[in-house]
This record gives sequence, structure tokens and C-alpha cells, in this order.
Amino acid sequence: MGEPAAERVLDDTWRLVRIIGRGAMGVVWEGRRVADDRPVAVKLLRRELVEDEECRARFEREARAASRIGSPHIVEVLGWGGGTRSPFLVMELLEGRSFEAVLREEGALPADRAARILGQVLEGVGAAHAAGIIHRDLKPENVFLLARGPAPDFVKLLDFGVAKVLEGPGAARLTAEGGLLGTVPYLAPELIAGVSPGADHRVDLWAVGVILFRALTGRFPHTAPSQVDVTTAIVTRDAPAPSSVRAGLPAGLDAVLQCALHRNVRKRFGSAEEFGAALASFGGPSG
Repeated sequence: MGEPAAERVLDDTWRLVRIIGRGAMGVVWEGRRVADDRPVAVKLLRRELVEDEECRARFEREARAASRIGSPHIVEVLGWGGGTRSPFLVMELLEGRSFEAVLREEGALPADRAARILGQVLEGVGAAHAAGIIHRDLKPENVFLLARGPAPDFVKLLDFGVAKVLEGPGAARLTAEGGLLGTVPYLAPELIAGVSPGADHRVDLWAVGVILFRALTGRFPHTAPSQVDVTTAIVTRDAPAPSSVRAGLPAGLDAVLQCALHRNVRKRFGSAEEFGAALASFGGPSG
């Protein structure tokens, strides 16, 4: 079975225009809402995955999780449908680039810019946590910077497909059968060690700390030849001070990262708001 054709209309509401992206699970189309010609992004589950119950559940989880948060820093979900035959998710159409692309192209960022971007990430994360949602896969690929937003580097968080819903029948575990959920360099020690009682919303705060460290230094806090070695390093080694990797960083950032990346979960920031407040003096949120 091939790709759906351009100009196909889903649920009599969303018209497909052109493919603008492909991922491991989905194909993203630029689309239009039929009623008013509003530009949208439509993500369709890959045809070869439609029969996979877990993939379909992840698709629905992404839609329901993102739509219940209600933050300007979370991508807006406009609808979903398709049932079990051709699941799709409709979101606002974003123009800009991922934070991953920024870091690959520009390397280490000025401290104030990194703090502004991560401050906004923490605002979105805090709103998600307040709504009972743990993202569980925060990484620069899932942080989008708008080209034309209400403020420079305006942040939108993407991809709630492995989010944990803290209540209700859709509540999910923090680990998957036979493995870990998330992306290795951003995994918190308690997830790797399998200490499930300690694996709460603070796994997201750890991931933000890793992103901040990389934005400030151009590298990960834990590096090793293989992913297995990286997971061992995360569990057994303290993260270095960012100033030991990049000279000239503002005084105080070492303490912020030491707290954000403490291997003992109880010694980390307790909330996104607390973490954001610690970053505010270095640039803070802008948006």
C-alpha cells in the first residue's frame, strides 16, 4: 500500500496537501482545514504499523496528552481520528526548526540564550506536570523553535507519544516490557536502574538538565563508546561541572547543573518551577 494521495480529505475535515516530514512512526503532511483553509500539520501512522496495537495506542496517547495541557509552549492538537484503520493526528502547523538542528549547526550557545530557551521548556514541562502528564522523552528533537513567534526562540514541545498519564485507565508505566522508554543520553539514573518508586516527574527535569548542559557546552554530560557504557556512566558517575568543559560561563551555572543532574533524585530540583526560577537570573524565559 502506498502513501495517501494529496488532496485526500480525512473525516470530511482535513485536506492533505504535501508531505513535509517522515519519522520512525509517522508521515507528516501539510494540510488545510476544509471549513476555513487553516494550515495544519497532519501526522499519519505509517501503514506498516497500523496493525500494531501499541503504535496505535501511542498515537492516541500523544493526542490526548498534548490536548489536555493547555500551554503556549505545547504544540496545539486540533483533532485526531481514523480509528484502527488509518490513525491520524492534527496539530498546528509550525514554522521554524528543532532545537536539535540548532545545536548541530551552532554548537554551544551563549548562556543567556540557552537559559531563555530552557526556561520556556520548563514552563511547558511544568504545565504538563500540573495536568498530570510526564513527557518521558524530552530531547532537543522534541523542542521546536518557531521562526515567527511572539518572542525570539519561542518554544513548542512536541511528541507526547510515550507520555505517562498519572491517573485514569490510560495510565502507563515508566518502563516498557523488555526495555526503557526514552532516549539513552537523556535518561535519568532511576529509570536505568529500574527504581520505579523514584521514577516520577523528575525524570523530565533530569532530561532538561542534560539538554541545558549540551546547549552550554556542546557535549553530553556523560559520554562513552557505546550506549550501554553511557547508561553505566549515568548511574555511576557524577556529571562534570559545565565550567570544566567550557570556560567563561556565568558563575552559578555549575550549581544549577549540579542540582539538575544529581544522581540522587531527592537532591534534584523538585519541580519545573523551582528549576526555572534557578535559571531565571541567567536569561530566564522569554515568552
